[in-house]
Amino acid sequence: MEESQITHQNDLSNSAEFWFQHDISKVLDRSTLLVCYVDNQMVFRYVNQPYADHWNLTRPQIVGRTIGEIISKEYAPISEENAQRALEGAPFQLEQEIKSNGRSQFFHNKYQPDLDADGNVAGFFLFSDEITHLKEKEQNLIRIFDNVAACLFWVDCDLVIKYAGQGGLKHFGFDANDVIGLSIEEFIGKDAFKIALPRLQKALNGNPEQYENRTLTADGRQLEIQVHCVPDLDRQGLVQGLFVVSFDITPIKRTQRELKRAKTRLDTAVQGSQFGVWETDPSRKGWCFTDHLEYIWGLEPNSLSSSIRKLDSRIHPEDYPKILESRRQNVEENIDNEVEFRALTNRGYRWMRTATNTQYDDSGIPIRRSGTITDINQIKTAQIKSADEVEQRDMFLAMLSHELRNPMTAIYHATYYAQETGDLPDSLIEIFDIIDRQSKQMTRLMDDLLDVSRFTQDKIQFKYQAVDLGETIKNVVTDFGTKCRQKKQDLTNRPMRGPCWVRADPNRLNQAITNLLDNAIKYTQESGAINISVEHVDDKYFCSISDNGAGIPREKQIEIFELFVQTEQPLHRTIDGLGVGLFLVRRIIREMGGDISLRSDGLNQGSTFTFWLPQTPPPTPIGPPTENGEA
Repeated sequence: MEESQITHQNDLSNSAEFWFQHDISKVLDRSTLLVCYVDNQMVFRYVNQPYADHWNLTRPQIVGRTIGEIISKEYAPISEENAQRALEGAPFQLEQEIKSNGRSQFFHNKYQPDLDADGNVAGFFLFSDEITHLKEKEQNLIRIFDNVAACLFWVDCDLVIKYAGQGGLKHFGFDANDVIGLSIEEFIGKDAFKIALPRLQKALNGNPEQYENRTLTADGRQLEIQVHCVPDLDRQGLVQGLFVVSFDITPIKRTQRELKRAKTRLDTAVQGSQFGVWETDPSRKGWCFTDHLEYIWGLEPNSLSSSIRKLDSRIHPEDYPKILESRRQNVEENIDNEVEFRALTNRGYRWMRTATNTQYDDSGIPIRRSGTITDINQIKTAQIKSADEVEQRDMFLAMLSHELRNPMTAIYHATYYAQETGDLPDSLIEIFDIIDRQSKQMTRLMDDLLDVSRFTQDKIQFKYQAVDLGETIKNVVTDFGTKCRQKKQDLTNRPMRGPCWVRADPNRLNQAITNLLDNAIKYTQESGAINISVEHVDDKYFCSISDNGAGIPREKQIEIFELFVQTEQPLHRTIDGLGVGLFLVRRIIREMGGDISLRSDGLNQGSTFTFWLPQTPPPTPIGPPTENGEA
């Protein structure tokens, strides 16, 4: 509304009536602006219809009343202070927050003084535009900026900070109120500003910039930051300032440095440990090989590139089917496995081992397969050599056992014959008893060695039938009665009532129980106690042989069933075993479908060996012969 368009009258009331009774009043009633006219006595002379509607009043309730009367009822966004300022004759505008009926509203108010023909202030016009929704959006943005970890500034073209987000600055130890009004140079320091200035100038020329820099926090900590400078353009496309956003990337840079160091260590470890890495994307069927693989194979760089065919061409023809089967299991059955194969290198064929690892998404679809290829030639060669040596050893032990068994059998029979004749003088009876006892011991040791050879060469044979476990234990206990009496040991057998039928080879079962009981007697001191018990649990028969003897150290209990393992006993104890008895016991029990376990609290705490065998139906009784001779 141009001031020259207003026709002023000497009487203010007539002037207002003249103005607002014309068609312009109809135009103002259709406006979104809230328009009112107040005279120099601070009396409302005119309000347009949107003004009255906004404050839920009628025009007669407002027109003719003073500002003080309206304010007292919290209806109008005009304070006496602003009204007095407008009546001084200078136009101005401002944003105001009006609290009416417990609700905050925001307005952009423009005060326009009305001058009469003599240049005196007759009153003023107020044009109000409600901007509550814009203000709420602005406050929401400010709350967001004040809570983000990034440090957000708005700077003018002189690089002076006009706005600063509170949240990001707190991370740097500053308060936004202390920063606003500072120049960028004052805030970040001269050294950092020298690095930042060229980027800021490019951004002021309209080109967004991004760079990394170092800065200090309020307490002197040094941070690494990533800075984004985005030009703020007005409606004409001119730069009116910059948005400057700084992110603390100190943890990221630290992680990057650690990853770089880790990669360096990994490269060193890979080269030292002789393995390469491969990777494939199941969806694209592409393969990738690290240069370590080419290094350990002695190939030129990039000679394998991404072609699986080039790698396959170097696999030994006899081992290639294993590789294909492994890949089939990976793809069709989702099985990760390890495969040993021979690959052609610059040093000829060498043994390798590849191990696969597959990663899946949440729906179980494979998204990545990776693995390693390791040079195991030295290990594999040693294993093959060791296997050959073990085979030769087993053959030697079997041959030795056979060769020694014949003379020992002769000694045993000669001793038996001499004892049976009854012609031995008293001075030789004890000697012959010793010869007899040691001959039996030697024969049993050679039988154990022979069985070890049979087991390791898979030549052992079992003849299964229903065997009464309780009766077998009773017979073994009877055989050891004399030996226990000589050591004054208390051997107690607690059998179950009735037979305990298990599926077993009777001779092998007798051998296993004999080894366990002989072991208990051997490592139990004189006057010690040995107990044997059997119980039935869940279709299994459990036999426990306990003693209160030397016990077994905890560190030896895991390997006690391995071949040639012996426990360290006090120096005065003589060990007359080879460390094969418990090995044979476990192999025999497992071969018959059961298992064995050990419990010992340590040295001098005794031991309990417990084995179990599955229950089996009793043998079918043989009936009397029929007339045709059949049973």
